[in-house]
Amino acid sequence: MDAGTANANNRRNHRRVPFSVLFNKVEQGIATVCQGIDLSPHAIAFEPIGGPLRQGDAPVILEFQLPTSPEVLLAQGKAVRQEGRRLCIAFTQISRRHQAMIEGFIGATQPA
Repeated sequence: MDAGTANANNRRNHRRVPFSVLFNKVEQGIATVCQGIDLSPHAIAFEPIGGPLRQGDAPVILEFQLPTSPEVLLAQGKAVRQEGRRLCIAFTQISRRHQAMIEGFIGATQPA
């Protein structure tokens, strides 16, 4: 197993929590409202509500709020998995502050 695969597997093992919120996905200048499914420190799974699933392999910008904060979090990411209309975007750029907010939210969320 190469280092990239090992890193991806380590990220996949991070705890995910349910994340049923509406948020924006912006891809190639096109904003799409999405319904969150789950959130981990490194990725988010969701389904777009209307609009296209993906615009090729372009990076996406995600604008979302945690239920515990009024602050809008921004993250850039890339699609790593698609199952039907469900997409999983791995964060490729996110501020340390926003990353810490996500980790705090996940840590405070009771396991389902």
